[in-house]
Amino acid sequence: MEGRFNSLASRYDSHRKFAEETVERWEWTALPRHELQPFFFELGDARRGRVMRGQPEMIAGRHQYGFSPDQSLLVERQHTEFPGRYYETFFIYGAREVTQDRYSYDGDKSPINSTRLFRQSDTKLCFQRWSTGGNAQIVYELSQGRLIAQMSIYRRFGKGDSFGGLHALEYLPDDRIRIWAMSRSGDRKLAYEGPRVSVPHLWEFTLK
Repeated sequence: MEGRFNSLASRYDSHRKFAEETVERWEWTALPRHELQPFFFELGDARRGRVMRGQPEMIAGRHQYGFSPDQSLLVERQHTEFPGRYYETFFIYGAREVTQDRYSYDGDKSPINSTRLFRQSDTKLCFQRWSTGGNAQIVYELSQGRLIAQMSIYRRFGKGDSFGGLHALEYLPDDRIRIWAMSRSGDRKLAYEGPRVSVPHLWEFTLK
């Protein structure tokens, strides 16, 4: 991932060209709607955005998503208060993996981070993110095609690794889930219980 992150600046033009030539439709939201990290919305503070009826009159702060003819998400643009300036994220699909490259809104389109979600083995799904400040890794345990646990490790360069936590998942009727935060001593605390918010369309094919 470090090598890919270091080469992001040279990849921007080809990313943008492919997206602009391939995107068939756009959707707009006021809040983030599509996240590569499984259970991002359930375990985070962000609410999942709803699709707007079309391009809003005021686009500052809005999210714009571009989809291919087969409805794969190719690009996200997060618009800023500066006209014509937006953060840009591109999604690249491979065999049982998805890579996401994110760029700033500045004129140089400076790289922010590179993320990869891939099937590590029959029982493991791995999420990796690399940026200038550090990196993160989340390993998900699989059982019968479902994610049942996740372990997170975060690293800030110059400060070493820090344990990000262990979570266990339960699947409930009516597409609801329960997520437990597990301590190293084995104790558990309820972190989330409710409807399944995150839509796994970005990564569900990696489970097959």
